Amino acid sequence: MNPADLDLNTLFLVTMHVEIMLALLLFFAWTQSYSKRALAWWGSAHLMRAVSILLFGTFGSAPDWIAIDLANAVLFCSFALTWSGARVFDRRQPALREQIGKGLVALQHGRRFRQTGEHVRDEPE
Repeated sequence: MNPADLDLNTLFLVTMHVEIMLALLLFFAWTQSYSKRALAWWGSAHLMRAVSILLFGTFGSAPDWIAIDLANAVLFCSFALTWSGARVFDRRQPALREQIGKGLVALQHGRRFRQTGEHVRDEPE
């Protein structure tokens, strides 16, 4: 084994901890000024990404609907929180309902894909 090789579990663990630290830093900054609500949105998005990484890390030991489908849906929802945080930062209303709906559609589509084996788009051969 090459000393430069990294264990996949270690990479998942480090990435998850970085996401958690970023979330905590954003939440700490938010506590300094509660009027900056975008910080809370972004901190929540980082926590959701940490959960998604945790779920991705269970691949092989958890059912595929958890390790793949749910992990992808949580990841998409975390992107929705990031986008909503950007809207809040720009003093606009968050479009969270629509974004979460897209994450749920992705979850359903992923489950259907795994059950039927159908591709979203077939590549030309």
